[in-house]
Amino acid sequence: MRLRTSAFSALVALVAVSVVAIARPAGAAPVPPGFIDTVITSSLTAPTALAVAPDGRVFVTEQTGSVRVVKNGALLGPAFVTLSVDASGERGLIGITLDPNFAGNGFLYVYYTVPGSTSHNRVARFTASGDVAAANSQLNIVDLPDVDNSNHNGGGIHFAPDGTLLIGVGENGHSERSQDLSTPFGKILRVTALGAAPSNNPFFSTPGADQRVWALGLRNPYTFNLQPGTGRIYINDVGATSWEEIDEAFAAGMNFGWPITEGPTSDSRFASPRFAYQHGTGETTGCAITGGVFYNPPISQFPADYSGDYFFSDLCSGWIRRLDVATGTVASFVPAGGVDGPVDLASGPDGALYYVAHGGSLGRITSTQHWYLRTSNTPGTPNLSFVTGPSGGQSLACDWDGTGGSTPGTFLNGSWYLWNNTSGGPPSGVFAYGSPGDRAICGDWDGNGTDTIGVFQNGHFYLRNTNGAGSPSTDVRYGTPGDPAIAGDWDGNGTDTIGVQEFGHLYLRNTNTPGPPNFDIAYGTPNDVPLAGDWDDNGTDTIGVYQFNHFYLRNSNAPGVPDIDVFYGGPSNRPVTGDWDGNGSDTIGVVE
Repeated sequence: MRLRTSAFSALVALVAVSVVAIARPAGAAPVPPGFIDTVITSSLTAPTALAVAPDGRVFVTEQTGSVRVVKNGALLGPAFVTLSVDASGERGLIGITLDPNFAGNGFLYVYYTVPGSTSHNRVARFTASGDVAAANSQLNIVDLPDVDNSNHNGGGIHFAPDGTLLIGVGENGHSERSQDLSTPFGKILRVTALGAAPSNNPFFSTPGADQRVWALGLRNPYTFNLQPGTGRIYINDVGATSWEEIDEAFAAGMNFGWPITEGPTSDSRFASPRFAYQHGTGETTGCAITGGVFYNPPISQFPADYSGDYFFSDLCSGWIRRLDVATGTVASFVPAGGVDGPVDLASGPDGALYYVAHGGSLGRITSTQHWYLRTSNTPGTPNLSFVTGPSGGQSLACDWDGTGGSTPGTFLNGSWYLWNNTSGGPPSGVFAYGSPGDRAICGDWDGNGTDTIGVFQNGHFYLRNTNGAGSPSTDVRYGTPGDPAIAGDWDGNGTDTIGVQEFGHLYLRNTNTPGPPNFDIAYGTPNDVPLAGDWDDNGTDTIGVYQFNHFYLRNSNAPGVPDIDVFYGGPSNRPVTGDWDGNGSDTIGVVE
């Protein structure tokens, strides 16, 4: 990444593989109010880059040659693929991207240093077969010339909207190469998905030029990113003695000036950086610009003013900042020292911001949820209000620790986040169970006084008797795929059992086994959110629905008019119910 130190080698950490996410341990990023950081694993070996698949899997490159997979919040034991690499200095496995049609073709591309008597950098393609690369699927796309220095290898690779592949190549410690069109060093290359130079490249017909060159005058484009929807390209060019640059490549053939100029310039021959910062150790300075990503995920969970911002990080100062593309202003997101050597950033399909740190960790930053709870089933201001995370998931509340009161939980993309309090803060536990798209439920399935998790998936209830990862304790086929699932103690025997909503009917079972409904109740409308709780403290859970900011609650599991009609919440809120004060009665709440 830069010549100053053997930064990569110095930060390598060899630790044991973890299989569950760790909720905000020491060293997790200090994030702004309204956000929460979860360290998914600290067991990576010198991670260098990451890519997030449409299904939520995170692919992480380790400098020593392995591509690792994080799935449903767990670091998988088998590597996706392990390559023989030259990992000296800044060499190794240092770049990754997924094919735009990865969900269909499984193509994954990596940038790595091929060992030998003389080493060289290569871009190769692999085909996924589940969570590993298919045997013999390696296809070499680009082999670059030999390198004689261990630094300035580049490594960034991304697909452009037209399906071509852009490759960031460093000048390998030979600054004069950056202005030399005959060599790929110090350039952004543009090739087809099979490595050929497109005929519309800017120097395709220039005598003596490398036809793959798309932009020049770069020192070490270790990372760069394209903005979805606009095609805007920001290149993070690691500087020498004074400046770190974010260069905007808005046209083919641009020249960013290295080594003739570094940092802001008025020289009309060269493009001045979109943003640059000087060297130092504070909040606005650093020594090596690394990760960069535009925040334009398919589902945005960050506040609206974050949309379209460019997040970038500095290896040495350990901060993450964000650049407002429209105004050019820059603000802190994670302060200096907040991440131990951040090297890459990515946004996920769920709207989370992911980072990898060369010290060995993968983190996930999410926006938080606001809970507004009432301790009586009446209108009024919240009796309890607090913040948890992450936002964008399913919100539910149960007695996770058996102390008699309900506390928050969130299910998001196959991961559970549970709190044992109603004051907010870091989760008490984070673990993987279920899959993205499942319906989350909770209840006391075995009558031991503690509520535990479950998911409804394709007409099956998969229930766990403990709050942790593992196999289902109970698998019940009931209902049809797509039904909203509910659970409650319908007969007052101390055990919670299953139910579903279909077309304005609630079909409830008194045992967690297949069979016809014990209760078939016409109540509410098909688009209502079904609810369950002990509204009158008689020891039996009964039904309710949430409709247009109204809670309509019944004190018996039978059709009829609501016994309780409470206007509470707003159009964007999601309903939750629970015994917030441990007095035996369930009451209402909303999550925003």
